Amino acid sequence: LDSIGELAELLIAVGRFGEAEPLALECEAGNREQHGADAPETARATELLIDLYQGWHGAEPDAGHDASAAVWQDRLTGGAGAD
Repeated sequence: LDSIGELAELLIAVGRFGEAEPLALECEAGNREQHGADAPETARATELLIDLYQGWHGAEPDAGHDASAAVWQDRLTGGAGAD
């Protein structure tokens, strides 16, 4: 899972958000399953998703990626959208 997250990070860094998204989602889901929702690994994977959607929003401001970032931020902070 670490290497999947690292690859997603690299893709985000070069603006290849569409390619990074499935990897980042896989990383978060895998960490959630393996370590649990409250584990530091899962929090880092969730932060990766937030970074992805915030970066993507910067590149495509009208595509709604800011809403996706907000959903993941809510999950990270334990808001109403959290599992």
